[in-house]
Amino acid sequence: MDLTGLLGLPSQALAGFLLTALVFELTPGPNVAYLSILGATQGRRVGMSGVIGVTLGLCVVGAAAMAGLSALLQATPFLFHALRWAGAGYLMWLAWDTWQGADPTAPPDKVRITAQEAFFHGFILNLLNPKTLLFYAVVLPGFVPVGSQMVAQTIVLVLFTICLSTAYHSGLVMLAGSAQGHVTQSPYGGVIRRGMALALAGVAIWFALRTGY
Repeated sequence: MDLTGLLGLPSQALAGFLLTALVFELTPGPNVAYLSILGATQGRRVGMSGVIGVTLGLCVVGAAAMAGLSALLQATPFLFHALRWAGAGYLMWLAWDTWQGADPTAPPDKVRITAQEAFFHGFILNLLNPKTLLFYAVVLPGFVPVGSQMVAQTIVLVLFTICLSTAYHSGLVMLAGSAQGHVTQSPYGGVIRRGMALALAGVAIWFALRTGY
């Protein structure tokens, strides 16, 4: 029996959903920006801790979406934008922290962060990102056929998005981690870190100023 038979989903619906979810993941956002900079400045081990935090955040968001939070955000634009602004503010704070770590006289806790801190930041950042909640509310239902298996199929598709996201973010961190030596050992390391901090701040501003869902 093939995978689509096991899931009870039409093959076209499953393929369309996976393609849509992939495009969704490739769209730049807070998670991509933060994990890229985390891997480049802190290395792969700490970066992967950030990925685990993001993944756990996705699990919580997926559960909240199925409990009705996505529909609530879609029906209440104020709550959606409040969550988005909170996420942008948190991302801006992370950018400021990265900027401070570029100072040669910065204390060690500003230059290096622990795996636990990376996990926490990734978890909180993902909770404050309404993009995934709206994806579950607006996009996902279009791929689930009406029937007795709707709940089970929705859970399966949410799990697919979590697995896809984790794989993508892991690859991103591994790739960014290969640049860590250039960032930490280069005489221009401070300049590079400040450039990354500005890029992170730019994403925060873009995220805050978005007017649509």
